[in-house]
Amino acid sequence: GATTITASGEIEGGSLDINGGANISGSLLVARATDYYSGCQIGVGDTGDSQNGLSITTSTTGNAYLLFGDGTGASSYIGQIRYAHDGDFMDLQTGGAVRLKLNATGATVTGELEAGSLDINGNADISGTLKINSVYTANTDANDLQIGSINTGNGGLSILTGNTNTGGIFFGDDDNNDAG
Repeated sequence: GATTITASGEIEGGSLDINGGANISGSLLVARATDYYSGCQIGVGDTGDSQNGLSITTSTTGNAYLLFGDGTGASSYIGQIRYAHDGDFMDLQTGGAVRLKLNATGATVTGELEAGSLDINGNADISGTLKINSVYTANTDANDLQIGSINTGNGGLSILTGNTNTGGIFFGDDDNNDAG
């Protein structure tokens, strides 16, 4: 049968070991946590602490999850943050699909970036086609960069440099990267 423990106050100078499941009504406050936001059911830490955290540990081939849901079945984990130890990567999922993958070498965005801008400080390696306002299908022999106007006027490419610099477009191949 089930064992029921009713208690109030704090457990000091020791620990409470629970083997099996535990149903807690109200908030679970760990390390004298202060429940700052009324919608939170788990609080960790205190404002007087310089460090606090939540640790999720799995095997070297396991997955650690934070799941966000709004229903049952697949809707109970429609949003998630997953860390996969066997590949050392982290997925951020919304709407049931991976939208951003972070691995040891950087980030991969899946899908589209919407509204605003993407600022890249450094090099960008793009595999596939880079489309800039293009809804058209380009010639398959030269479709790595497409610039279009989406029926709103002109399309084009501008090369901007400093006052004393020169802009240019260079063509080359594997043997000569400045062929003309």
